[in-house]
Amino acid sequence: MRCFKEKEFGGWCKGEELLTAPDKNQYCIFHAPMEAKKGKEKIFQQRFYKRLNSAIGTQPDLDFSGMISPIPISFIEFTTLPNFQFDDCEFYREVHFYGGEYNNVVHLTRSKFFDTLSIDKSIFHKGLKISGILHNGLKIHTAIFNSKTHIEVKCVDCDIFFGNCPSISDLEFINLASNGELSIIKSNISSLQMNNINRERHQPKFWAQFCNDLLYYRFSKFL
Repeated sequence: MRCFKEKEFGGWCKGEELLTAPDKNQYCIFHAPMEAKKGKEKIFQQRFYKRLNSAIGTQPDLDFSGMISPIPISFIEFTTLPNFQFDDCEFYREVHFYGGEYNNVVHLTRSKFFDTLSIDKSIFHKGLKISGILHNGLKIHTAIFNSKTHIEVKCVDCDIFFGNCPSISDLEFINLASNGELSIIKSNISSLQMNNINRERHQPKFWAQFCNDLLYYRFSKFL
């Protein structure tokens, strides 16, 4: 037997222990629906960090596509992470990057974040891609982005915040749908692109620092 999602997501979960879900199909611990993971959060945590730690320094790529996570995920002070993929995932607890320096592109794409996605005191050398649905906001503090940061999300009653980022090389918002606020406070941005911004309910505020001048914009400037 193999995980019901193994073929769909490229077979990266091959060999993992299987669980039987309420739909009677068998899934690995990573791809199993939330109801099948109840009471197995510690097993998930052990398997996730074992897979992550075993790849550090030994594998160029690490795939977690399609993963459904019931636990908080923290990347604290990692400096040698592989080029990992979190595509088509569901995160039911916080995802937190803190103090790390990432030498590969970080992919968090086509995913659902039911808790906060936060980035603090981290450096991204090759880029960051975020797309999907945010239910509890995106919070970025004192981070450095040396390549393109691509954000393409729908925000459900939540906000996007950039604060005190000393260097953002190339920030791109595409197809952003939000009924919350987009705030960029005291951050230096070399290039900003905003395309197809969909305002819902009210106009968010937009504060940013360009060339050491503090400017105030509303989304109407970009529509």
